[in-house]
Amino acid sequence: MESFGADQFDDDHTEERKQKMTYFNWWNFALCSGLILGVTVIVYVQDHVNWGVSYIVLTVVMAVSLVIFFMGRPFYRYRAATGSPLTPL
Repeated sequence: MESFGADQFDDDHTEERKQKMTYFNWWNFALCSGLILGVTVIVYVQDHVNWGVSYIVLTVVMAVSLVIFFMGRPFYRYRAATGSPLTPL
C-alpha cells in the first residue's frame, strides 16, 4: 500500500512532490495510530468486555478501510510495467 500510494504522485512536479511528502507523513501517523489503538484499545476490550466484541470491532474497521480503498479506485493512477522487474535487483 505504501509504494502504491507513492506512485500516485509525479516527481517531476513540485506541487505533487510536496503532496507526496504530506502523504508519507499521514501514512506514518495512521500506521502509528493503528498500532497504538491495536495494542491498547483492542487489548482492553478483550480483557474487560469480550473477545467476540474485539473481533467485531476489528472486522468493522477492516471493512470500512476496504470500502474507502475501493471507492477511490476510479481516481488511482496506474503505471504500466516496463522492462524486467528483476533489473533493480
